[in-house]
Amino acid sequence: MLLLAANFEHVWFRPERRRYSLDSLTERMQANAEAALWVRSLQFVQRWLPHPLRQSEFRLPSGTAVVSAAAAPMRTECVVSIVVPVFNESRTFRDMMDALVAKQLPNMRKEIIVVESNSTDGSRELVLIYQKHPDVRIVLQPAPRGKGNAVREGLSLATGDIIMIQDADLEYDLNDYDGLLAPLTAWQSMFILGSRHQGDWKMRKFNDAPLTAFVFNFGHWFFKSAMNLALGTRMSDPFTMFKVFRRDALFGIDFVCNRFDFDNELVVKLVRKGYVPIELPVNYVSRSFAEGKKVSFLRDSTTWLWTIFRARFTPIGRGPA
Repeated sequence: MLLLAANFEHVWFRPERRRYSLDSLTERMQANAEAALWVRSLQFVQRWLPHPLRQSEFRLPSGTAVVSAAAAPMRTECVVSIVVPVFNESRTFRDMMDALVAKQLPNMRKEIIVVESNSTDGSRELVLIYQKHPDVRIVLQPAPRGKGNAVREGLSLATGDIIMIQDADLEYDLNDYDGLLAPLTAWQSMFILGSRHQGDWKMRKFNDAPLTAFVFNFGHWFFKSAMNLALGTRMSDPFTMFKVFRRDALFGIDFVCNRFDFDNELVVKLVRKGYVPIELPVNYVSRSFAEGKKVSFLRDSTTWLWTIFRARFTPIGRGPA
């Protein structure tokens, strides 16, 4: 945050690893009186290894970190990029979009990126109504490729200092924007989650399908616990739509998920890069499948655990060139 505030970008940091041989490691540790047991153990191994093996070098963490950044062009305003994936949302899109366009963000400019995935219910025609609005950029995908793919395309086009993700339904309250953005604009955090489960537990309440609501609420607890266990965190709602972060947090990260598992991949990789989120309570009113909910518990849940595991134990990206 200090580098970004000083007008740098593309911040990347990694633990430094240095090359040691068994002989050089033993010599270095002999200077540390508290490492006497380790020294005796290394000396025991030395006596049994041939000289070439004792001289072979290997890499170990050094206890220091390497940080790199690049000078950024001077910015005269704070821009918030809001990525809106749209697929078959004709019931709610117009109301949500009118509210989003009208939403005022003091001392900030909005960049709304709508990614429409070739809907079959007339959503594309509704999206095109906003094509001449100065704050709106429209991307028309030739075919539906999944919500995660639409969000990824929107992220690749975002130019703002801060990025938000906004679904095209009405489950979340746009009035929460101000509170979510405040820690970022005050340089208090790089990553914010709008938690539905802080304070009053805003459970999914599908009036037409109470059993389905129970399954989804239990699934939320199970997959949340799995992610927290994998990362050593205590997040209450890593799957919230309200993910707000500085765009530079994405630098060097590669994303591969195309469906709802992108939520998992995004959070895991940001946390692994070092950006543990601050969670703030938000308003939430769930909608049922009859009202347009699209996530498939049977299909998507099978990929969520795999995505958490893969994103946790494989490289998050290539880093700086």
